[in-house]
Amino acid sequence: MPRSRLQVNGISGPSPRVVLVRPSVSRWRLYRWYSPLASHEPPLGLLYLATHLSRHGIEASIIDGERVGCRQLRTAIASGLPDIVGITSTTFSFHEAATLAADVRRL
Repeated sequence: MPRSRLQVNGISGPSPRVVLVRPSVSRWRLYRWYSPLASHEPPLGLLYLATHLSRHGIEASIIDGERVGCRQLRTAIASGLPDIVGITSTTFSFHEAATLAADVRRL
């Protein structure tokens, strides 16, 4: 499928492929005894960003590492051939986010 075109400051070009990622992190490591009771919240910040990009003609996809796991996460990012990868992080997922960023730079 051909990519849409984007115009910024009078310069036109193909719209970048954007992938927004939430790294995976062990819920057991986070919550320990609370883990079985914890709910899975969607990555709202990434959803807001993807909506904003979409409204401005940039197609963005979201990959939720909580759903796909560490190994599949890297494969999913690489298979999308993104121009831009955005990675969100919390204190608990910082180490995984930093490791993921280093891996993505090598793609």
